[in-house]
This record gives sequence, structure tokens and C-alpha cells, in this order.
Amino acid sequence: MRTAEREARLVIVGAGLGGLSAVIEASRRAQNCNLELSITLLDKEARLGGNSAKASSGISAYNPNDPTDLPDYLKDTRTSGGDSGSEQLMATLVENSADALKFLESFGVDLSKVNQLGGHSHSRTHSNPSGPNVGYAIISQLGKHVQGMPSVHLILNARVDHVLMGVDGRATGVQYTLNGLEGAEQSQHEERAYAVVVTIGGCAASDKPLCGAKSPSCLKCAEQSHHEERADAVVITTGGYAASDELLHKYCPTAAEFGTTNGPMATGDGVVFGHEAGARLVDMDKVQVHPTGFVDPANPHAKTKFLAPEKLRGAGGLLFNMAGRRFVDELQRRDTVTQAIIAQPGHQAYIVLSKAGAADFGADAVKFYMAKGLVSLQDSPASLAAHMGVALETLNEELQRYNEGVRAGKDHLGKTVFPGGAVDVSEGAYVATIAPAVHYCMGGLAINSDAQVLNEAGEPIPGLYGAGENAVGHMAADTCVAAGIT
Repeated sequence: MRTAEREARLVIVGAGLGGLSAVIEASRRAQNCNLELSITLLDKEARLGGNSAKASSGISAYNPNDPTDLPDYLKDTRTSGGDSGSEQLMATLVENSADALKFLESFGVDLSKVNQLGGHSHSRTHSNPSGPNVGYAIISQLGKHVQGMPSVHLILNARVDHVLMGVDGRATGVQYTLNGLEGAEQSQHEERAYAVVVTIGGCAASDKPLCGAKSPSCLKCAEQSHHEERADAVVITTGGYAASDELLHKYCPTAAEFGTTNGPMATGDGVVFGHEAGARLVDMDKVQVHPTGFVDPANPHAKTKFLAPEKLRGAGGLLFNMAGRRFVDELQRRDTVTQAIIAQPGHQAYIVLSKAGAADFGADAVKFYMAKGLVSLQDSPASLAAHMGVALETLNEELQRYNEGVRAGKDHLGKTVFPGGAVDVSEGAYVATIAPAVHYCMGGLAINSDAQVLNEAGEPIPGLYGAGENAVGHMAADTCVAAGIT
């Protein structure tokens, strides 16, 4: 057994998909470099989870066996970004997507189900064929692995407030505050490290204590103390700010008018303290409004909404306005579908999924949404029309028109991809009311293709790195994994 040539300390703040991926990859690389690496993983929530665990459509990756898919995926990504993104960063993301998929599958996650979703020219979005939502399935496996790593110390309820900077302008660690620990006063701590990965946002549920630190040297919850260790690098891979009214009103006021699919942890902490450390912010006004957030009949004006995942439309779900008419190609880009819904009376719509489509989407997921009161099963076309408040003749006419388009290969709205083929609701269908909701933030800390965070002059800040939703480079899962293992 070799003796480590040197020792190092890595701090990761935020236990999301990007953070967990970074923990695992950092450990692997340290072993390859004969480096003894101790990792501290912090998250401001009481349990691992965040938005990563809420992902419900899948992770997109090009097919290495199809020579056309890689360039087409890059083209799709470029188009989805309105030709405004960094070509170099987009290429890095797309080219690493297949490896990101393999990385997740190596932990036993079954991602064999493949769908074509909006904005994609190929079927390339992978998810689990059964069981819980794909985000929870992924995070559960990675979370178990990370919690079993002896070199990882877990500290929950730890909100990072600042990146600590040395006199030479290099990142040297983080300062954090403990939140809500029973019997403990709030205290500020400094964790100095060899590297710091900041991923405010989240991973899967854990039954471990609120403070999961494996060593008392990491933290004594009831004490006010500071922890400092020499640091060589800081990597920021935070989540976005889709649940921050303050940041949305500041950078994208129009988005602040909508509800959000994000959990309360998505407040842009890393963007704030990264900027404080000298990072340049880019595209903060670029906020994705997802076309389909479930409208809860019991609380239709709720600010936080469950996402009606794009996979619903990828499984053949159809959108109807309040008059019972289809009005958009359901597999268009998210911004196109969102604008089409906003243009409808009431700024909302119905999504209808046949029983065959529901089986393709996943029976467990459909049951989950039904249990939440978000989706209902109507047992006949007549009851479906009555639930929607439209004439049965209108509904039948629209379905017939759609099925004629399926047979012709193109419908009156320009749709050319028809998941599941013709739609049959003769034995009933599932229906829900949906409305647009803030979902994903494209803006954040400026980085280069080496994930170095850039200052206002466009120069790398020594020792500071970034990736994930907080770093500018719709493939949220792709971004988190590819960035975490870069």
C-alpha cells in the first residue's frame, strides 16, 4: 500500500447532484494522484435533497452509436439557447453528456427508458422505467455511496455566507452559519480547505441526524467556533435562484410574476457570495419559465407548484386550452410552449394523457400525482369533456384532427413527432390543469471551459472554480453531473 504523498482537504457546500458528483470524482482523482483527501460536505437544509431529488424527466445524453446525434445535440442546444450561449461551454456540456450518463449508471441507476422531449431532434432523454421520479432515484444511489465514504464528513443545516479570500486574491475557504439546530445557538464558522465545492441546492433524503459530521473535529454543534485549514482551491457549483423573490425581482422582474417549481432552498446563495468574492455575473436575466406546472385545485394560487414534467408530453400528453382546442406543438421548445399557454385565456391549459401514454410515462408517477390531487382519471370521453368544461363534440373533433395528423406525419400545428401514435381516450384518460412556472436559472457566475470562475475583467480568479446551475456555461441534470465530474 502506497503512502500518500500529501494531504488535502475538500469542502463541498450543498449536497445536490453536482455536489455529490464532485465528491465522488474528487475522491477518485485524489486516489489516482496518491493524495490523501478529506472531504467535508455541507448543506443548508436539514436533509439531503433539494431540487436534484425533484427532477422528473431525466438526463439527456447523445448516443455514441449514432454518428449524427452528437452534432445534432449540439445544434439543438445552440438553438434552445437562442444562439446566445458560449460555443465552447456548450460543446463541453454536450460532449461530456454520454460520460455523465455512464457515471450515473455505474451506481446502479437504471436509466434505460429513453424519450424524445421538447427541443430535441432525437430521443435522448434517459430516465428510470419504473419506481420513484428519476431525480430521487439518482440521488438516492449517489447519496448512499457518498454517505458510505469514510473520507466524507457530512454537516447539515449549514448555510454558507462567504467564500474566504486570501490577501493574494485566492479563495481559502468558506464561512457558514448553523441553522435551526435544536439546543444550539446560531454560530458562524470558517472552514478552510484544500478545495471548496459550493453546491447550494441539493440530493436524496437521509435519515441521519441533522449534524452528520463523522468527526467531532469538524463541528461541535453547541459551540461557537471557527475552523480554518490551508486552502488551495474553491469550486462553486451552486443551485439557482428560482425561489428567490429578491433576485428574480432584481434581475428578471417578469419571471417574478409566476409561481415556481423550485424548493425553498433555491435562493441563489452561491451566486451572491461568489459575486462578493469577485466573480462576474452573466445572464442573470435569463430565467426559464417552464410551460407546465401543476395547478392544485385545492390551492390554485399557490406560489410553489409541482412540476408537470416534460416527460408527460414526451409520453404523448396533449395540451388543450380552456375552450377544448389544441394550440401548440407540445414538443416545441419550452419557451415556445410557455408563450403559447400565456396567450390562452386564463394563461393556463389542460394536459390530457391517454391510458397508454400514462403507462409509458410510468404508473407509479401517475399514482403519485393523483394522490396529491393534481391529476384525475376520467373514465370516458364524456366525463373528460365535462371535467374540462368543454363540449364533447369539440373534444372529439380535436382528437380526430390530431390523429389525422399522426397518420399524415404532420398536424395542423406543425407537429411531426407523435409519441405513442394516435391518441385513444375511448376508455378514459388522465387530465390536469397546468400553468407556466419559474423552473431554471441560466445565469450565474461566469466561467471558462476549465470551470475557472472569471472576474469582471474576464480573468480567472485564482483557486476559484464553478459549475452547475449557478455557473453559466436545458439540460439541468447534464450540467450538474458533467460539471461535477469535470
